[in-house]
Amino acid sequence: MTTTFTNPVAAHLSTVSDEAIEDFAAGTLDEVLTDALHAAIPTADDSEWESLHEVNNAAKDICAAIGAYQCGEASMGRAAHMSGLLRHDFEALLAARKIERNYSEEDLADDLKWAKEYTSP
Repeated sequence: MTTTFTNPVAAHLSTVSDEAIEDFAAGTLDEVLTDALHAAIPTADDSEWESLHEVNNAAKDICAAIGAYQCGEASMGRAAHMSGLLRHDFEALLAARKIERNYSEEDLADDLKWAKEYTSP
């Protein structure tokens, strides 16, 4: 079964190597990516570069959220929120990358608290 992501950045990140994810989250690939983008799109105007910059930032947020989730610094709900993805997309991304779910009773309590906070009138 193939997962369909509503976020194109998440779709791409589901296929990227673990090393690239770690480097990207740490910010060590920025220069390489910028050079590659400039070479690939030498005629891009300012609005196109701004769009690419936004995609770059979104990818960093997603990578950082994956890292925070993997090392237990963030619950599933909190990491999905940090990533800017819908929870469904974040969970699908973790599954596509074969990242095991860390879900404890504390995580459940945190998610229930978050849900009550953001769904109460």
